[in-house]
Amino acid sequence: MAVEKLDLDVWNLILSHLLTTDLYAVALTSRAFQFGVIPRLYHTIFFRTQHARRYPGMMTAFQAILQHPELAMQVRCVEIRALPTNTKLKATFLSECTRVIDLCTELSSFKCTVPVLPEFLPSLQGLKDGLRTLRIPGNLSTPEAEMLLKIGDLDSLSIDQGTWNVIDILPRWTEGSSLTELILFMTKELNEDVLGSVLQCLRNLRSLHIVGCPQIDHVSVLRLCKHLPALESLTLNASDSLCPLDDDEGFPKLPRLRHIAFDTRYSRSIPPALDALYLVLECLQDSAPCLSSFTIRLSDKKTLVDYDFLKKLLKQHRRTLRQLAFLDCSLDMKHVTMICKNCVRLERLELPFPLKELVPFASALARSDTLQTIVDTQAFHGAYISLTPQNVRLLMEAAPALSTIISDRRVWKGYSDGVGRLNNISFRTLPTQGASSYWFLPAEL
Repeated sequence: MAVEKLDLDVWNLILSHLLTTDLYAVALTSRAFQFGVIPRLYHTIFFRTQHARRYPGMMTAFQAILQHPELAMQVRCVEIRALPTNTKLKATFLSECTRVIDLCTELSSFKCTVPVLPEFLPSLQGLKDGLRTLRIPGNLSTPEAEMLLKIGDLDSLSIDQGTWNVIDILPRWTEGSSLTELILFMTKELNEDVLGSVLQCLRNLRSLHIVGCPQIDHVSVLRLCKHLPALESLTLNASDSLCPLDDDEGFPKLPRLRHIAFDTRYSRSIPPALDALYLVLECLQDSAPCLSSFTIRLSDKKTLVDYDFLKKLLKQHRRTLRQLAFLDCSLDMKHVTMICKNCVRLERLELPFPLKELVPFASALARSDTLQTIVDTQAFHGAYISLTPQNVRLLMEAAPALSTIISDRRVWKGYSDGVGRLNNISFRTLPTQGASSYWFLPAEL
């Protein structure tokens, strides 16, 4: 069948399985393929570290759009995660970006993790109500922060390292909005009063993540969750505080909560915030009985996850948990075996791989009939022994449903024959994510 006769939905489904590099190759095949690929190629344009290093020697998507303005109508998402180091080149690049944003009338998402937001504010204001997702660095002056009030109604708002100028306007900015996701990351000025005035106006909020905000601990957030009956995803700073909620209020009912993440890096106790974690877990048993995703980040990769805490978590949610993630910590084979044995719906497991104990690790994974993906969360600096194809085959043959292994920026995929035997293994390399990716958000299954 000629590509011109393909239904658009079928064509988009085919393209969704191709990597970006493959899309470029497809576009060069014929004019019909080129027209079909362009909307997907320019749906999201970004500028990352690898682009900053080679700028202006390598043409960027922004330069391509300036040369062919008709492409701007395809752009829906813009991500700025790095800048050229040269001052003149930085100014040139920012000029290109602002001109492109002015052309992108259908832009719905803008994410910037570098401190140049004031350059883009006039252009973002011009998008009216089309912009739905915004991630910004929050280090702004008072006049710059006031400009945020003119940005239209949002569905998702993320603020990194917000100063008081931004926090002060937050209640006015979100008042009466239809916001469904709010992320406040590393915002030292945020306090419970301001957060409360924001959340009480956001009855439709489904995702709340308060991370690295020292004035807001788990008690503060849980106290304010009474305003959020539709909450599905939540991240807390688990501190050493054991201050209970008010007896007359009790723990808020969160019947829709499916994902919860704990950040214990600011706890001074050893094990970190263990008593607080037990307290929250006890409360979740009745108020949020259907957790499907759990993430925890400790302060030291040598810290062993408390066995009794994990046992209690699995006892309460073993029938509903589909993904578990353990960051900056360690687990032994006893932990892994218990997880794989008890979680009857487990699909994704993120943990530090024990590369020196791969055979026992494979035996532990074999206890799960549903596990499809494992992710190595171990952070290495310097020399690192990567998984070999033989290692990958060992793990995939042990766990009957395991087909994806992510380790050392490689995604290993296993392909089975008609009777379920592992037939072929391939891998692709992931782009460097860096510190700009949020660790606490649930993975898409």
